[in-house]
Formats: sequence, C-alpha cells, structure tokens
Amino acid sequence: MGRHSLKVLALSICLVCLGCSTLNRQSVSQDADVALVRELMEPVYMGQQALIDTLGATEHDMIVFRVENQSVKRVPKPEDFPQIWAQESIVFFRVNDADGGHGALHYFDPQTFRLVRLSAEAEGPDPSLAEQPHTFTLFKALSDAGRWLPGDRDLSLVRLEFEYTSSGEVRFAGKKRVRGIAGEPFLPVHLRDKGLVFFLARNENGVHSLMSVDQNGQDLKEHALGDAGEIARIYSDDGRTLVFESDKKGYQSLFRLDPDDGAITDYSRSDNEETGENPYILTSRYAYGATTPVVVKLPETMDVRNITSLVMAQNPEVSLKRALFAAALVEVGIATLPNYPSFYFEIGTVSPAGFFSNQGGFVSQTLIDGLVGLVQPLFDIKRNTELGRAARLTAETARNQLDNEINERVAEAIRLYFEIAYLNEMAAVWEELMTVYGKRASHYSTLKTVGDAYGVQLLAADRVLVAGRAQQEHNRQQMLYLKRRLKHLCGLSQGTRITLARDDLFMDEAVFRDEGELHDLAVLNHPRIKAATSELKKAYFLESAGPAVRGRLNASAEYEYTGRNTSNAVTDNINLTLSGSVSTANKKSARLHKQYWQQIKDSLRIRLGIVSGEVQLSLDEALMDFKAAKHDYMAKRANTRYYLEKARVARLYESIDTLDEEAQRDPLAVNTAVQEYLVAVGGLAEVRKDLGIRYVNVWRETGRSTFLPEQIEGFSSKHVDQTMASLWLWETKAAIGTPAGTAAFLRAAKAGNINRVYAYLYSDSRLLTEMMFRERFTLFLNACAEEGIEVWALLGEPEWLTDNKAIQDLTRGIDRIMQFNASKNRLEPKITGVKIDLEPHSIPGWETDNEVREALNTSYLRLLKRAETRIGDVMPLWVDCPVKYFSQEQHRALMRQIARLTDGITVMAYFNTPDKTINAVKTVLVEAAGPIEVGLEFSSKAPVSDTLYPMDRDEWAQVVETLSGQFLGTSEYMGLSFHDYSALKPMLNGVR
Repeated sequence: MGRHSLKVLALSICLVCLGCSTLNRQSVSQDADVALVRELMEPVYMGQQALIDTLGATEHDMIVFRVENQSVKRVPKPEDFPQIWAQESIVFFRVNDADGGHGALHYFDPQTFRLVRLSAEAEGPDPSLAEQPHTFTLFKALSDAGRWLPGDRDLSLVRLEFEYTSSGEVRFAGKKRVRGIAGEPFLPVHLRDKGLVFFLARNENGVHSLMSVDQNGQDLKEHALGDAGEIARIYSDDGRTLVFESDKKGYQSLFRLDPDDGAITDYSRSDNEETGENPYILTSRYAYGATTPVVVKLPETMDVRNITSLVMAQNPEVSLKRALFAAALVEVGIATLPNYPSFYFEIGTVSPAGFFSNQGGFVSQTLIDGLVGLVQPLFDIKRNTELGRAARLTAETARNQLDNEINERVAEAIRLYFEIAYLNEMAAVWEELMTVYGKRASHYSTLKTVGDAYGVQLLAADRVLVAGRAQQEHNRQQMLYLKRRLKHLCGLSQGTRITLARDDLFMDEAVFRDEGELHDLAVLNHPRIKAATSELKKAYFLESAGPAVRGRLNASAEYEYTGRNTSNAVTDNINLTLSGSVSTANKKSARLHKQYWQQIKDSLRIRLGIVSGEVQLSLDEALMDFKAAKHDYMAKRANTRYYLEKARVARLYESIDTLDEEAQRDPLAVNTAVQEYLVAVGGLAEVRKDLGIRYVNVWRETGRSTFLPEQIEGFSSKHVDQTMASLWLWETKAAIGTPAGTAAFLRAAKAGNINRVYAYLYSDSRLLTEMMFRERFTLFLNACAEEGIEVWALLGEPEWLTDNKAIQDLTRGIDRIMQFNASKNRLEPKITGVKIDLEPHSIPGWETDNEVREALNTSYLRLLKRAETRIGDVMPLWVDCPVKYFSQEQHRALMRQIARLTDGITVMAYFNTPDKTINAVKTVLVEAAGPIEVGLEFSSKAPVSDTLYPMDRDEWAQVVETLSGQFLGTSEYMGLSFHDYSALKPMLNGVR
C-alpha cells in the first residue's frame, strides 16, 4: 500500500472517529442540553408560574438603562437583557392600567429587590401638566470606568438623573460626580422622604465615615455619631430613617438614626411593622428555555390560594431547594462530558546530545518536533453514560426534595392561616367578653357604694378584667408574630401590609377516604418516598458504571511532524494508535465495587422501607388527630347550643319577672349565661382551628399540600354551592309556632337542599316585637343556624307602592330587624339579610298606562333606596323581579337601577315547563349585572301557565337537576329559589 493510500486510510479512520464523536456530542446535546434545559428546568420555575396563574401578571413594559464606561445607555431590547439584577443596571417597570393605557412607573431597587413607585401626579386642574417631566435621581458608587466595583479603590459617588412623565415615559437626563468626598464612597442609601442620600466613605486606613448629600448632590456633610462605634454598613427599611451596623455595644448590633434630630436608638423590626409597601412584586416566567421578569400585584385580602402560590414562588427555603435542583440539572450535563474526544498537542525541539559520539553542530542539528491529535476513550463510554443516568436521578432526588420542601412550607403557611383566623375570631369573642366582665364589675361597683359586703366580688370582677386585657394583648402580639412568620413563608418583606380574607371554613364537613387508600396515595405521592426511591434507582446505575480502577482503552489519531523548519520535513506522519492499560487490581476492584454497591442497595432498600413506614405512621397519627378533633367539635357544638339556649331562657325570665320575682332573681343571671355562651363559642372556635390544622396535616402526610386550596375552598362560607337553593316562607307563624312545626320545616329544608330561607315577618316585622313570637322566632333562628341555614327577613306589601305611609312602614320594619339583631351579641345567630318582595308590574295599569307605570316605578325605587340606605353595609339586600325586566328593552333601565340599589335579584322565572324556564333564564343571565337566583313556582294557587304544579317528589328532583345542570358554572348564577314552603312541604316530608 502506497504512502498516499496510507494517508487516505488514516484520514478515513480519523473521520470515522470524529464522526462517532460528533454523534456522541449530538446525543449528549439532545439528551442533556435540550431535554434538560427545556423540560427539566421547567419545574425550577413552577412556583413562579403558579403565582402568576393565581394572581395574574400585570400589563407592563420593562425599561432598562445600563452604565457603560462613562455613559448611561438605554438597552434597546430589555426582554433579551437578563442582568436586570446587576448593579450597573437601572430598571423601570411601567405598569399599565386595566384599560391598556400607560400607568404608574416603578423603579426596581436591586438592593432590596423591591419595586418603588414613582409619583407623577399633575399639579393643579390643568390636564396638560400631567405630561410635564418629573425628576428621579439615583446615586451609585462607580469606578472611573463606570463599572460597579465595590471591592476596588477609586470609587466615586455619581448622581444619575432621569426624567419621566405620568404616562410612564422615561429618559436619562444626565449625571454628575459628587466632589469633595474625603475617602472612597460606597453603599449609598436613599431617604427619599427626607431628600437625603447617606453613604459611607472609607479612608486609607479602612475607617468608615458616615456622610450625606441632598438629592441634588450638594450640601455634603459628615455626621459625627459620637460613641456610635465603627460603622460597617448602612441601609433603610422605611425610607425615612437610617439603619446602621456598628460595634457600639462591643459586638455587632443594629441601630436606627433619625436624620431630623440625630437621635440614635436600638433597632427593632416592630418599628417598621406593615408600612404599606408597594403591592407590586417581581417574579419570573419560564418559557422556551429562558426566563423573563413578570410584575404581579398582591391582592388586598389574601386567601389560601394566594398564600400557597406565594410560598411556592418566593419562600426562601423553597428557593434554596430550587437552586440546588437547578445545580443538579447542570450536573447531568457535566456527567457525560468525559465521553467527548480530547484534543492534545505537543511542540518542542529534538537535538543530538553528543555524549557518546562527536556529532558537533548542536544548534545546526536541532530539529522542530510537533504533534497534534485527538484521543477518544472507549471503555469509559458505558461508564460515563451510566454516571449520566445516575446524575439524572440525582436531579430527580433534588426535585423530590424541592417538592417535599414545598409540601412542608405550604402546609405550614396554611396552618398559620387557620391560627390567624382563630385569633381574629377570638378578638371578637374577647371584645364581647370584656363587655360582659365590665357590666359585672360595674354592678358590684354600684353595690359597693351602699356597703362593703361586695368588696370581694368587685375585686374578683376586676381581676377577671385585668386577666382579660392581658389575654387580649397576648393575642395581639401572637397575631403580629404569626403574620411575621407568614410573611417570611411567603417571601414578603416584613413591611408589607397583609390582610387575610375573613372566611368561615366548615372543616367539620370534611371527610377522607378509606385509610388503606390514603396509605396508597401517600406511598405513591409523598416526595420523601419518591426521593428515597430515586436514590435506590441511582445506586443501580452507579453499580453498572463499574469501579474507578479499571482497564483503559483509547483510540487516537495524530499528526506528527519533525523537521529543520516548517518547509523542510524530516518526518511527516499520521499515526493511528490503539492504547490501553489494565490495573493489577482490576479484578479485585470489580469484586469490591460489586460488594460495596450490593450493601449500599440493601441499605437504601431498608431506608426506603423506613421512610415509607414513617410516612404511613405519620399519616395514621394525622388521621387519628383529625377524627378526634371532629368528635371534639361535635361535643363543643352541643356545648355551645346548650349555653345559647340558656342565655335565651335567662333573657326571657328577665323580661317576664314581676317586681316580687325580680327581687329574688340573680341580677347577673343573664350576664352569667351570656358569659358562659361566649366561653363556649371560644372553645368551638379553637376546635375549628384544630380541625383545619389537622386537616392540613393529613394532606401534608400524603405529600399533596399544594392541592389544599382547591379542597379548602369547598368548605368556605364564600364558596357558592350552585346546587343549593333558597325557599320562600310566607306562613312563618305556622313554622315557628310549635317545636313540631319547626322540626317539619327543617326536615323539608334538608330534603330540598336548602341553605337560605326568606321568612315573612309581616309588613312591620311584628314577629320581632310580640314577646311570644319573638322567642319562638329566636328558637327557629337558632335551629336553622345549627343546620347551616341562613334566615332572611322577607318584607313587602302590595299597597306600599300606592300608600303614602309606605316609607314609614318599611322603615319601621327594617328598624325592628336591626334592633332585634342588636339585642344579641355579635356571635349569636341573627337575621342574615333582607329581601324586598314588591311587584309593581302586578298593579293594575302598569302594563297599559305609561303614567301609572312611571309613578309605580318611582315609588318602587324610592322604597328600595330607603331600604338600601337604612340597611347600609350591615347585611345584604335582595329583591324579587320578573323575567320581563331583563327580556324587554323598555324595562331594562328599571332593572339596571334596581341592580345598583341591591346586592342580588331573585328572578321569578315562573313557567309551567323546565324548557320555558331555561330559555328565559338564558336571556336573564346575559343581561344580569350581579348575583341572580332563579325562582320557580310550585304552588297550586298560581295560574297554570306560571307553576310547575302538580308533580311528585321524583318529578320535582328531576326538574331541579335539569335546571341546575343548565346554569352551573355561570358566575352570576347563585342557585334556585323555590316558591314556596307550603307548596313543597307535602312532597318533601309528607306533612300537610
């Protein structure tokens, strides 16, 4: 074979090796770079995406300026600029209005990672002033080259000025160096409320001086703080005062400096409790292998769903695990890099030594020797591939650890939600208790003026008052502490003001599956078990990778050149080499490697069993605690019901006692009964808290805490169960007249899936003034509350629309309702709302005479306005309206005015077939501007065209299912409303 053929063969072999290497690189790139970066990296940002999905991303534009050398330049494509966190970046966010117009401008502070809103309000009534530029200044410590070098010398304090308008336009307006600073300035801190910028200046000896300038970079001052010690660093947590670190006490501590009077005080975080910071926060969205900044707005009130999304996105411990997960993903790509071929080269000289022969001419005989080539390991390809698979499982373990951290932190945050809700409820309980204690103390104080016999009782009453105040203060401090913990869990600054949504959560209604099924769910879903499983699987790949002490085999292709110069070759070769080595400990290494990993796999199997057992035992304990809390709830609920009735009876006796009986009666009997009831309410609130916490614990032990928001919402008092219904009750006297009548009503309500009853109290609410009916109504109210049924007052008389005294009658009726509610403490069952049943369309002349209709409509709206004004925000106000108000154009103006005055409308969709009802209600829901109930008529007394009568219970159930199914999921739809109890009672409970 000739020299040329050898070169072709060598080149072909080299290309084959390079081709294999290329395929290997492409495989690594496909598996690691694409699959991992595009797919595996997505869970790194799953928390941020959950936050965006829950709170919703704002419409905003990002504006970025960058300090480069001696100039400040605007970045043309900020979405492609990832370094918004860098100190040389100046970043603004223009958060747009809901209608798409440009809104407020916010500056991103890279030191605190907060958004600072820039004020740009027009001065005076002239709208043109809104576009006049406003000034925003920043001070940065920059090197002469314009880069942020806090560790280097020769820093300068530079004032950067920007101009912006109320429409959100911003531009760089200039910079100026602050001169005359003795030392090297660093850490500028803006106190914008004071118009000052503080900074530290470091002299040649490393001693720091505290200095300041105004917003114009003038009025340079050095602040001598006396015995403040050596100041290490400064910052501000409220924009008004300066916080600095020093060794004033002999150890590092934080102090607060008031720039107005120079006063120095010990720093306390409580000084800055909930300052009402900007509600906008910055998070990230991941898409197509890249992240982009996203601005979201915190809600005014936070519920469980908001809290969960914040914890997933911003919790520090979760962020730490997320960063470790991201590092593990990078490690996957590193693991297979040794499979790449290595490039090597060698260059030198070859010269005869002449030790044993006289060759002479050392320099003249010196040759240039060079070598360049590629070497591809062969035996290590399988090993590195297995190590890469093991690295994938390491990343899987890191993800499971991230999931476990999320599981734990979300559960912790929701438990805090229940604890804070309990303290909110107890605040109301303690306010009522303190009123009761105060009345008792006042009673004994009055008696003590007559004689000293009641001195001990007065001291006892005062002691209870003091203890009550102490408990209230403890609850307040505990509330602040729990909120601080919750803000930490949510990744919010302590200055952020948060208000939790007030909600009654009926966790006693929660049930869990069979314990065996829950165990299966825990084993399949708990991240701790998944992490232990991943570690066990990883051991198999590490075992398959083989020992580090092993045989080596390398294929290499190299080009070798030797000559006097580059154009005068002595040798010019292509070398193809297959080389290898085998350790003398090769077999022993393989045997020990196998034994080692066999033991490791056995230990990991044992560990998996231990972890699985721990999870299942913890689940059993959580279930046991939850069941115990449910039993405790039943006992506390019965206790509360007993003391509520005891308080009612005490009030009754007090109201009917004669003068002789009053002298023998305990004057504090009502006070004592109410106190016992309030204590019972507090006990019930505590067990409700325990139910919530223990419910969360069960979900945590199955590894599914992130699903809690959807589950808990189903037990919320704010959750609108569109399968529930309301019921008209015109014959209220009959329903409340006897215990049997009340029991029959409750049976019918339960059978009809009723959660609201509109009880007719007569035109002037006289049922609330006549003592016998008042007490019976109170019993009825308490019984309905026990079954979760709201009782609303139903008012309205046809003559009100034409009677000049109607306003007075309506006012009297509403006032009696308010007085009835006011006679009870805030924790007793009360009338929940008011419904006005007036039908101007039923008055003769409304359909045919425009003047009559106009007068009736005016009278109707005047009555609604009086009701709305009289009730205010104390309770909701609803009305009944016919379908025609929505379907006929001439009446829609009336309907819109009704909607503005009320909180909801029951549409009297009175037809004789479900199909007619469905067609009519579809139009109503399109036109509706608020909550809507669909009223159905079942009375035999109604016109045949307006009622679904007659039907038996099965037919009724089919109609209800058909109609509900048509409207479920429509936001305005609040459920069905049945007219009325007297019509449904026979079919629902068989009582006539």
